[in-house]
Amino acid sequence: MIRVPGFNNVRTDDTLTTAMRDDLQARLSRPAQVFPTVLMPKLVAISIAKLKPNYELDKLATTEAQNLAANVVPLARGDVKLKANMIISEKGEIKPGDFTRLRAEHDAFIGSLGNTIWLQRLGLFATVIAVTVMGMQYIAHFQPRILRNHARAGGLAALLITMLLLAQLTGLGSTRSYVFGIAPTVMVAMILAIAYDRRFAMGISSLHAILATLALGEDLNFLLILVTGTTACCFLLEDVRTRSKLIEVGGGAAIAMMAVTFATGWLEMDPFRYILRNAIYSGAAGLAIGFLSLGILPFIERVFRITTSMTLLELADASHPLLRRLALEAPGTYNHSLQVATLSEEAAEAIGGNSLLCRVAAYYHDVGKINKAEYFVENQQPGTNRHLNLSPSVSLLIIKGHVKDGIELAKEYNLPTSIMPFIQQHHGTTLVEYFYHRARQEMDRNDPLERNIEEHEYRYDGPKPQRKEVAVVMLADCCESACRGMEEPNASRIETLVHELAMKRLLDGQFDESELTMRELELIERSLVKSLLGLYHGRIQYPSDAEMRNPTPHPDHQSPAAKTA
Repeated sequence: MIRVPGFNNVRTDDTLTTAMRDDLQARLSRPAQVFPTVLMPKLVAISIAKLKPNYELDKLATTEAQNLAANVVPLARGDVKLKANMIISEKGEIKPGDFTRLRAEHDAFIGSLGNTIWLQRLGLFATVIAVTVMGMQYIAHFQPRILRNHARAGGLAALLITMLLLAQLTGLGSTRSYVFGIAPTVMVAMILAIAYDRRFAMGISSLHAILATLALGEDLNFLLILVTGTTACCFLLEDVRTRSKLIEVGGGAAIAMMAVTFATGWLEMDPFRYILRNAIYSGAAGLAIGFLSLGILPFIERVFRITTSMTLLELADASHPLLRRLALEAPGTYNHSLQVATLSEEAAEAIGGNSLLCRVAAYYHDVGKINKAEYFVENQQPGTNRHLNLSPSVSLLIIKGHVKDGIELAKEYNLPTSIMPFIQQHHGTTLVEYFYHRARQEMDRNDPLERNIEEHEYRYDGPKPQRKEVAVVMLADCCESACRGMEEPNASRIETLVHELAMKRLLDGQFDESELTMRELELIERSLVKSLLGLYHGRIQYPSDAEMRNPTPHPDHQSPAAKTA
């Protein structure tokens, strides 16, 4: 459409280009002012219908002409030649163009060295190899399980290499290195502190800081800022129980790096604007890492197969679908699990273990009883016992089956892998004593000459507890069950019972693979006794309604006549 003042829009031929239409509109607007208003639309319509373009744009010829013109221009036309002793950058802030010239001057100097540059590269290669060997030795000494688990070792290597490349690729500018060059190394420290422990994270991240400094060609001040950020992360990141914890750690690392940036800037007597800008960049890097770590925390847990305290607290919620199902279908087991969780948490705290993990794992350690809840004594009504009409061997299969069923339910409800060992190992390879003795009694009664029943046939499949926390749950489980069946629990009986059960499992070799010491076993016994006394403490027997209506008078409150009688 062409718009001409004084008449309606007139559609033009589609072959007209935009420039041609604009030119045509300008040309037609002038004579249109001479003709009367009635004739203007008709004249314009006739002109547009008859006029055709007399030239077209040849894109191929235009491109060839541009290429020919570009080839005529010499390659050195855009080069800027600097004479000897010429000032490259004036005093003050370095502009982007000045920085480009400075880098070009540096590259020219490196190129002028000739073969001697290979010595510098050889030294860099030797330094990287030395730092890498130190890192491998550090891993072998403090985290040897990484070397045994190839998947975990590959994940750690991929993390370190990726963050190093990220620092090198994004930290190429004059000022961006204080953001993108610092952030990857601080991220390494935070991830390793979450996945392993603070000492291991501090060592590996410090070695990574050396490699990042070499890759970026920075000085000792930059390395000091990096080490400060990683150290602050490792010291502050003790336990992730809330979502704001990672943000707080990132903020603490940001403050520490900003302080060191100011200190090193004043030490080098840099302009204040540079110091302030670098401090802001380093602080932004710390804060960004806190938010980024919070976003990728589920991915970190899945890759390194860990469970943070924040995830454990979510699993401890009574509204979890599996816990709700346990409470509805096996209420006795649910109540038993709550008691075991209380005992386990206190006992693990006594030996310096992961008390939160013990408490949450105890909630789920018997979930396998959901499938056949009525075959377990805590879920049976008084006077009913499903095992009376079953042979001991069949009853044994049902009792042992709750371990396998528990693992399947845990996988179905996507429980973390850290919970699985508690479900699988909380019985270890202990003997199912009740049905073992019952089987022997039936054998002696029916056919005394039959072969003896071996103990290993009536033992759980195991494996034995592989860590201290699982051993704590094992002891808490058996002690709570035994005390629940005690008629009159008191301090001496509970203490004796706990000691006997602990010694029985110790002599049975159930703690051989858990690295549990005798001192820790004693502390666990004391904690269990104390907690069980709190659960089964003596209570005041309240009088009945009849006794309240006809109370027996106290001897001191009787009348003199009654005392004489």
